[in-house]
Amino acid sequence: MLEWPTPEPGEGQVRIRTAACGICATDLELIRGWGKRISRHSRPRVVRRRGSVGRGVDASLLRRRCVGENVLRDGGEVGFEHPGGYSEYFLTEADRVHLLPDDFLWTSPW
Repeated sequence: MLEWPTPEPGEGQVRIRTAACGICATDLELIRGWGKRISRHSRPRVVRRRGSVGRGVDASLLRRRCVGENVLRDGGEVGFEHPGGYSEYFLTEADRVHLLPDDFLWTSPW
C-alpha cells in the first residue's frame, strides 16, 4: 500500500472517486509477479482517486455516478501508464466518462 497525493485534473480531465473496479487477467498476472519483467510495470504505481473537473469540462459531471474508461487518447491505460482504478481516486478524460442513471443501484455480488 502506498499513499499518493490526490490527483488534480488537467484540461479536459475529470477526477473520479472509485466505488468499484473490475479485475482482468493482466491484474492476476501482476499479482503473480509477471509485471516485474516488462518496463510497462517497472515503476511504482497504483494499479487501477473527491470528484473534480479540469478546465474546459462541464461541472454538471460532479457528484454523478459514472463509469470511467481506462484507455486514454495517448494510448496509455489507467493502471499501467497512468495511476489508477484500484486507488481512491483516478483521472480520466471527460469524453471517456459514461453517466449512469440517477436511480442506478450497485450491489455487490458477494
